[in-house]
Amino acid sequence: MIGRKETLSICFVILHYKKTEETARCIESILKMQGSNNRWQILVVDNSIGDSSGQIIKERYRHYENIYVIPSEENAGFSRGNNIGYQYGVKHFCPDFMVVVNNDIEFLQEDFEERLEKLYRQTEFAVLGPDVIHGATGGHQSPIDLRLRTEEEAEATIRKNRIALKLFAFLAPVLSLILDNMYENKGNRLPVSYEERHQQVVLLGACLIFSRKFMDCCQKAFDPETAFFYEEYILACRCQRMGMKMIYDPSIRVLHESGAAIRQSYSERRGRLKFILCNTMKGCQVYLAYRKGLNRK
Repeated sequence: MIGRKETLSICFVILHYKKTEETARCIESILKMQGSNNRWQILVVDNSIGDSSGQIIKERYRHYENIYVIPSEENAGFSRGNNIGYQYGVKHFCPDFMVVVNNDIEFLQEDFEERLEKLYRQTEFAVLGPDVIHGATGGHQSPIDLRLRTEEEAEATIRKNRIALKLFAFLAPVLSLILDNMYENKGNRLPVSYEERHQQVVLLGACLIFSRKFMDCCQKAFDPETAFFYEEYILACRCQRMGMKMIYDPSIRVLHESGAAIRQSYSERRGRLKFILCNTMKGCQVYLAYRKGLNRK
C-alpha cells in the first residue's frame, strides 16, 4: 500500500511517432493536472527515427526539467518502444505509478492524482485501464475483450491472416470493409456496462497505468514483445499467470484519436491493410507461443 505523501510520484511514458501536435496536446493535458510538478516525470520516447519531430518536441519543452525526450535506435514498434520508456522510468525515478500512453491520448481530469490514489487504495491494482473515449464517436474503447483468446482462436486468426495475405490482390476491397470495423475500435463493442468497474478483462494498450506491484515484478511492461497488436492479450495473460490484478475503472477518463500512428505510417489504404494483416498475424504468433509455453510448464 502506498503511504501518504503530499503528491504521488508518477512517471508518464508517451510513445511519440511523427505527429508533434498530438504529442504536445498529450503533454499539455498532463501539465494541466493538479499536483503536476517536478515529482512527475514525462518521458517522450521518440519512435520516429528519420524525421525531426522528436527534436521539435525536445526544443519546445526545453525549459521543463521534468520532460525528457528519449530516442529509440530504430522505429521500435509499440511494445519495445514503450518498454524503452518504462525501463528508463523505473531505473531513474522509481515512481509510485507508471502511466504508459500513445501520443494521441489526452487526459480529461485535472484531479487525476486524487482519482488515481483513491482507486489504488480501493483495489490495489497491478494494472489499471481507464475509460478510453473515441474522439470522433464518443464510444468506449476499453476493455477490448472480457477474456483471453484460446489457443484454437489464435491458430484460426493466424490461418485466416496468412490466407488473406496470399490472396491480398484479390481480397483487398472486401478486407477493407471488414478491417475497418475490426481495428478502428470506435467503441461500445462489448456487452458490458462501461460505467462500472471490471476486473481481469483485456485492457486497451493506448493508456495503461502500472503500479509498484507490477513494476516490482516485471522488468518490462510488454513481454514478450510484439511490433504491433496482441500486446494487450499477452499482458493480460502475464497478469493472470502471476496473480496480478487488472482493473478497468471509468472514474479516470481519457480521449483517444484511434489509429493515428498507423494512418501516419501508411497513407495509402492498401498499405495500411497489409500492415494490419501482417502484424496481427505476427503478434498472434507471439501470443500463441507464449500461451503454449505456459501450458507446458
